[in-house]
Amino acid sequence: MSDRDFDTRPTGFPAAILFHQIRSRETQCDFTVTYHGSITLLTANTPEAEEWADAHLPADRTRWGGGSVVEPRYLEIITLAIQHAGLTLEIFQ
Repeated sequence: MSDRDFDTRPTGFPAAILFHQIRSRETQCDFTVTYHGSITLLTANTPEAEEWADAHLPADRTRWGGGSVVEPRYLEIITLAIQHAGLTLEIFQ
């Protein structure tokens, strides 16, 4: 197992998004996900995350507040792909 810890408690997001990686407060997560009701905001916090987003998210995606707007129905697959790439994320409601 890697140096990452996994939290499997439901977070209020779609039921399949049960896993999100937790890191200490001193270490910045690669992505943050912020839930805003009908949309979610995916924000890249590191150069690696920005590179991943540019390579895997649509070039014409809507950007807002420094992040990319994501419809909640697509959030599960995007967060799983981020984790599969070895990047970390933190989810805020």
